[in-house]
Amino acid sequence: MQELAPTYDAIIIGCGLAGLFTSLRLQQIGLNVLLLDRRDIPGGLCGTKIIDDYEFVIACNDFGRGMEKDIEELNIPVTFKSKKTRIHYNNEDYFSPFDRKTIFEFLSHPIAFSKFILKLKNNKPKQVEDYYLGAIVDKLTQDKTLKDLLKLPSYMMGLPPQYFLLEAINYDSFYGYGYLDPRTPDGGPQVLVDTLVKTFTNRGGSLVLNTECRQIKQVEKSHKVITNQGEFYSPYVISSQPRLDKYPPGYKPGMKLSKFCIAVAKDLPFPEDIHTIIYYPPGISDWYEKLDAGELVSEFGFHIFKSDLPEKSDHYTMNIYFYLPRDMDRPTAEVVEEVENYIFTKLESLVPGLNQALKYKKFISPEEFSQIHQGLSSRVTPVVMTHDFKKPDNYDPETDIYYIGNSVYPPGDHAGASLLSAKTVANLIQIDWQQNNQVAQSKQLTKIN
Repeated sequence: MQELAPTYDAIIIGCGLAGLFTSLRLQQIGLNVLLLDRRDIPGGLCGTKIIDDYEFVIACNDFGRGMEKDIEELNIPVTFKSKKTRIHYNNEDYFSPFDRKTIFEFLSHPIAFSKFILKLKNNKPKQVEDYYLGAIVDKLTQDKTLKDLLKLPSYMMGLPPQYFLLEAINYDSFYGYGYLDPRTPDGGPQVLVDTLVKTFTNRGGSLVLNTECRQIKQVEKSHKVITNQGEFYSPYVISSQPRLDKYPPGYKPGMKLSKFCIAVAKDLPFPEDIHTIIYYPPGISDWYEKLDAGELVSEFGFHIFKSDLPEKSDHYTMNIYFYLPRDMDRPTAEVVEEVENYIFTKLESLVPGLNQALKYKKFISPEEFSQIHQGLSSRVTPVVMTHDFKKPDNYDPETDIYYIGNSVYPPGDHAGASLLSAKTVANLIQIDWQQNNQVAQSKQLTKIN
């Protein structure tokens, strides 16, 4: 362990993207920052993992335009590429950002689509169900294709349509997340994390891994952070620990992803302008709700993406994500075989030649994901939000601790929301820091005079 000072201007607990971006923003203000993490690698769900000598992306792999803006504000030497998502639905391909064909599909149902846009802008629910995407869409149209395409955001966020808040569609533009115009970092997520860490330490920050925060005590106008590596003091403590104690009793957690990690021969063609391909079968409300109820279904959605990693000599890697029935964290071999046959049969039509080009394949269950990544969860949406609950604030006045990550403000369950929580907390601390400095300077001038 590196030699550490006992006192810092700010201590941040958790070195995921939220922790890293909070650290960099506080450095811009002029604070001396200590960043701690219980794991032995930084980045949280963002980064890569070597499995059987192949390098795979962990989870976070594409980001909204908002992250690119954050990178620019912080003067971080990372560049991004803009790529599309291809949605394969009922033997037709649609694209995001929307192409002419996708837009035409919406406009071919002008009345229903116009009503949907009006609902987004000014929804006045008369019943509880009208807060949610599934019920609204089902009332607006009987066209099966339009129904499924309008419900696509629920698949993206890992929620059955009946649990996906309609207002969540507006978060992207209102909060500036920019996921309708997705970006991938050049070199992949590990390059992003490595650059963030290097920039933080080069600017004077202290990063300590394998460090568990055991207790935080208020000491006069400061805090004592007790860890397995010693005790540290700071007036500002920022935690990425989820504030689930502030959620309603008996809240419903989101579903956990399973995945296949595969390596394929380098000469297997994959579209250069596409990042993710989604296999999206008709009737999402039916098959997703059955999965959520714990039922194994014969037809379900999944998506595959090519890892944006430095080029290898003979292969590249891809991840295939999908949902098993709720709470099936450790499926039987028979279930895995059934799911594998289904996915790889469908994949052959999405990426022709894939099965012949396969060099490596490994199934990773939700339980194994957590084991591999030192306790991290594969849930896209940690908590199924209800219409009458808002996420806790970023600051707790009772403990004088600031919080970052997806369990607190702002709405959203992705990297974009985590980064906005980091910016929010950094702004709050900047105001307090400047006020305290002004008071200290005023007292000093009074003494001199």
